[in-house]
Formats: sequence, structure tokens, C-alpha cells
Amino acid sequence: MTVQPNAPISSHYTCNGTTTHFQRTFAIYEAGDLVVTVNGEEITAGFTVLTPEAPTGEVVFDEAPAAGTEIFLFRRTSIDQETQYSAQGAVSPKQVERDLDKTTLIAQELSRDLE
Repeated sequence: MTVQPNAPISSHYTCNGTTTHFQRTFAIYEAGDLVVTVNGEEITAGFTVLTPEAPTGEVVFDEAPAAGTEIFLFRRTSIDQETQYSAQGAVSPKQVERDLDKTTLIAQELSRDLE
């Protein structure tokens, strides 16, 4: 996946009291990279992240949030290097692209935070 420079990295919703599915309009690599807040408070349970490996996806709440509730979805990519590269070792172009994309995701988030 090539990361677009101006790609969205968050989504905001005001609930209607019946909707349980909320669209994630930005890329993540793992479900744990998605942060969900309800009325400004980060939550870690009560929802499922569908297709985290896809460029977009859905967050499905177990129960519909009350009408007027503010839902904010955003990406917080872990800042780490998981791939071990060694001299004279085989290198997968797919893995290199994934690692470079992850670096771009982190740079987008840092830029957002500095603004």
C-alpha cells in the first residue's frame, strides 16, 4: 500500500442512538493502532475493528451509543522497528514497502500532533 501524503488519519461522528457501524476512512496496519474515543474518553472494549489490514474499514460497537454521543476514531501507530534486516540476508520488497509505509504513517501522526 502506498500512503498518500494528505490521507485522512481520523474520523469524527455524532451518534443518532441507533447506529453501531462507523466507517474508518484511513489506513491502519493492526487493530491496536486504532484509538476510539467516546465523548473524549479513550475506550478499549465494547467494539470490534473490522478488516484492519484494509485501507478503510468499520468499527462496530456492541451497543449503539446514545444520541448525541461524540465518536472520534484516529490512528496511533506504534513507534517501533519489527523487521530484522541483516547484511547479506534476503530482503522482501513487500516487507520493505510495509516498513516504509509505517514510517510514513508515523510521520503523518507526528505532523498532526505538532499542528
